[in-house]
Amino acid sequence: MKQFLFMIWLGFFAACGSKDQLPEGVLGQDRMRAVMKDVLLAESYAEGLSMTDTVITREERITAELNKVMAVHKISQKDFMRSLELYKKRPDLFKVII
Repeated sequence: MKQFLFMIWLGFFAACGSKDQLPEGVLGQDRMRAVMKDVLLAESYAEGLSMTDTVITREERITAELNKVMAVHKISQKDFMRSLELYKKRPDLFKVII
Protein backbone atom coordinates (compact mmCIF):
# COMPACT_ATOMS: atom_id res chain seq x y z
CA MET A 1 0.00 0.00 0.00
CA LYS A 2 2.84 2.40 0.84
CA GLN A 3 4.45 1.72 -2.53
CA PHE A 4 1.18 2.41 -4.29
CA LEU A 5 0.74 5.73 -2.49
CA PHE A 6 4.36 6.62 -3.20
CA MET A 7 3.85 5.92 -6.92
CA ILE A 8 0.73 8.11 -6.97
CA TRP A 9 2.60 10.89 -5.16
CA LEU A 10 5.55 10.55 -7.54
CA GLY A 11 3.22 10.69 -10.56
CA PHE A 12 1.50 13.77 -9.18
CA PHE A 13 4.85 15.44 -8.50
CA ALA A 14 6.06 14.71 -12.04
CA ALA A 15 2.81 15.99 -13.56
CA CYS A 16 3.15 19.28 -11.70
CA GLY A 17 6.48 20.04 -13.39
CA SER A 18 6.64 23.00 -15.74
CA LYS A 19 5.73 22.09 -19.32
CA ASP A 20 7.73 25.09 -20.51
CA GLN A 21 10.93 23.82 -18.95
CA LEU A 22 13.35 22.85 -21.70
CA PRO A 23 15.51 19.73 -21.64
CA GLU A 24 19.20 20.15 -21.03
CA GLY A 25 21.15 21.03 -24.16
CA VAL A 26 18.26 22.91 -25.79
CA LEU A 27 18.69 26.61 -26.45
CA GLY A 28 16.40 28.91 -24.50
CA GLN A 29 13.82 30.97 -26.36
CA ASP A 30 15.77 34.24 -26.31
CA ARG A 31 18.98 32.62 -27.49
CA MET A 32 17.16 30.56 -30.12
CA ARG A 33 15.45 33.72 -31.40
CA ALA A 34 18.83 35.41 -31.85
CA VAL A 35 20.32 32.37 -33.60
CA MET A 36 17.28 31.95 -35.88
CA LYS A 37 17.45 35.61 -36.88
CA ASP A 38 21.11 35.28 -37.80
CA VAL A 39 20.51 31.98 -39.64
CA LEU A 40 17.81 33.58 -41.78
CA LEU A 41 20.01 36.60 -42.51
CA ALA A 42 22.98 34.35 -43.36
CA GLU A 43 20.90 32.22 -45.72
CA SER A 44 19.54 35.29 -47.44
CA TYR A 45 23.02 36.76 -47.79
CA ALA A 46 24.38 33.49 -49.19
CA GLU A 47 21.49 33.24 -51.67
CA GLY A 48 22.17 36.77 -52.90
CA LEU A 49 25.86 36.07 -53.40
CA SER A 50 25.11 32.82 -55.18
CA MET A 51 23.29 34.70 -57.90
CA THR A 52 26.33 36.81 -58.75
CA ASP A 53 29.25 34.52 -57.84
CA THR A 54 29.34 31.14 -59.54
CA VAL A 55 32.79 30.05 -58.30
CA ILE A 56 31.39 28.60 -55.06
CA THR A 57 28.22 26.52 -55.13
CA ARG A 58 25.10 27.71 -53.37
CA GLU A 59 25.28 24.86 -50.81
CA GLU A 60 28.95 25.57 -50.00
CA ARG A 61 28.23 29.26 -49.46
CA ILE A 62 25.21 28.57 -47.22
CA THR A 63 27.21 26.04 -45.19
CA ALA A 64 30.04 28.52 -44.74
CA GLU A 65 27.67 31.26 -43.60
CA LEU A 66 25.86 28.93 -41.19
CA ASN A 67 29.18 27.85 -39.71
CA LYS A 68 29.96 31.52 -39.06
CA VAL A 69 26.61 31.96 -37.28
CA MET A 70 27.26 28.92 -35.08
CA ALA A 71 30.73 30.25 -34.22
CA VAL A 72 29.40 33.70 -33.33
CA HIS A 73 26.79 32.19 -31.00
CA LYS A 74 29.28 29.60 -29.66
CA ILE A 75 27.02 26.62 -30.35
CA SER A 76 27.39 23.50 -32.44
CA GLN A 77 25.19 22.65 -35.37
CA LYS A 78 24.09 19.60 -33.38
CA ASP A 79 22.86 21.85 -30.53
CA PHE A 80 21.02 24.05 -32.99
CA MET A 81 19.35 21.12 -34.75
CA ARG A 82 18.36 19.51 -31.43
CA SER A 83 16.79 22.78 -30.33
CA LEU A 84 15.06 23.31 -33.67
CA GLU A 85 13.56 19.81 -33.57
CA LEU A 86 12.19 20.38 -30.07
CA TYR A 87 10.70 23.75 -30.98
CA LYS A 88 9.12 22.26 -34.12
CA LYS A 89 7.39 19.69 -31.90
CA ARG A 90 6.24 22.43 -29.51
CA PRO A 91 4.52 25.13 -31.61
CA ASP A 92 3.38 26.86 -28.42
CA LEU A 93 7.03 27.61 -27.62
CA PHE A 94 8.13 28.13 -31.22
CA LYS A 95 5.57 30.86 -31.94
CA VAL A 96 7.21 33.01 -29.26
CA ILE A 97 10.52 32.69 -31.11
CA ILE A 98 9.23 33.67 -34.53
